[in-house]
Amino acid sequence: MEILDTQLPAISDLTCVVQSPSDVQLTWTPDPIYVVYKISRRGLVIAELPAGTSTYVDQKAPAGDQRYVVTGITTDKLRTSSAVCEVTVGELRPPSFISGRVRFQDIERTPVGRGRVLLLNEDSQPVASAQVDGFGRFALPVSLGQVVQLRYLVDLQRIDDRASANDHARLPTGEFAITTPSFAIEGRSVTIDLPLPVVLLSARQRVANESISTADRWDPLVASARVRVAVDELIDFSSPALFYSFALPPSVARGALALSRNVELVHSHLAGQFGRSPKQLDLVAFGVSGLAARLHIASAAQNSIARAILLGTPNLGTTRAAIEARGERATRQFPELLEPTDSDDARRGEYDGFVAATQQTPEFLGAFNLQVAETRGAEFHLVAGTAGRSQLDAILGCSTHDDRVCVESAHGGIAGAQTHTINETHELLGRGRLSISLILDSILSVDWVASAPD
Repeated sequence: MEILDTQLPAISDLTCVVQSPSDVQLTWTPDPIYVVYKISRRGLVIAELPAGTSTYVDQKAPAGDQRYVVTGITTDKLRTSSAVCEVTVGELRPPSFISGRVRFQDIERTPVGRGRVLLLNEDSQPVASAQVDGFGRFALPVSLGQVVQLRYLVDLQRIDDRASANDHARLPTGEFAITTPSFAIEGRSVTIDLPLPVVLLSARQRVANESISTADRWDPLVASARVRVAVDELIDFSSPALFYSFALPPSVARGALALSRNVELVHSHLAGQFGRSPKQLDLVAFGVSGLAARLHIASAAQNSIARAILLGTPNLGTTRAAIEARGERATRQFPELLEPTDSDDARRGEYDGFVAATQQTPEFLGAFNLQVAETRGAEFHLVAGTAGRSQLDAILGCSTHDDRVCVESAHGGIAGAQTHTINETHELLGRGRLSISLILDSILSVDWVASAPD
């Protein structure tokens, strides 16, 4: 039996502090006369602590107003008068989770089946990770009010011999990452959708007098997917798409056939890397390769292109091509214009260049647009440049052009297409900051986070 002794020193400096929604920390100054400290909450003893103890944490205390009493006991079973402190404990809420899926940005939102998701704190440091299951799903524990980012990671292997053998193709390899912007956890559960766009980049194969190789043409765009270069400011945007770049023969029919083979190659590559492939891809085509893209979309057994962005494509023709075609015909003997065999690579390039010129004339494109008008549900964006030199106005027959294609031609030929006009020359389209910003806005503008209400 314990006896109250009013002559004993009282417990001094007792404080109660709520450390979390349900943890309460008690602290006091210990006295060597006491061998036991008893802690009570609402009259119920919840702990007995040894001599020298100066702190105690009541974990998962009940919500509401709480009254704590600390009593010191001597070896003779004498006790001091009790010290008291009171606190209000918040509601104990269950832990929150981020749950979501990693899916391709196609019409069916096809889930990936490989990779992992990192949870990043406010300093962009990883604090947790989870593997993606076979249906693209993941779940991570978080705290309410926590500001986080998510990063999806996957290691892309070189697995297709056809890609490595094709020096006109550039397929992504190595570690690939896609990161959400920062957001705060505001509800008990948060659903995240990490869209994964897949973009085909196509241009015609380089001819001898061009300084930019086809493989290098898209480097500024791919680099800007990580740090976007906008018109008037630098925007941090570390969520790239998967970019596959290809060079197409300049003639429309052979270019469309090559594009069809490349689409099959990309689907095969994606299936090997992610366990499955999206139903549809996005496409960015430069110049005459946009005509090949239109023919591919209109004639494929099943359209696999969701969005097509055509940069400076002469949909209604260009008089520069007509001049080039006449020049080629005037400087060559007629037998040399006959189509060469597939084994004659040297003359194949010259022949394709001549055919490409004839297929960009207004006469050819007039007939082409009558036969190739079907969009098959694809969303078309037609981009025209206006930074052309005034010295070419008379040659091109228009005052607004990109040095090669008039705005009316770049915006024509496809009913219902979205049209865009930017101040760049033909060769800058897809490489300049204005067209890069337009492309990324069209492909990578997505809603990442959908919070469920409490």
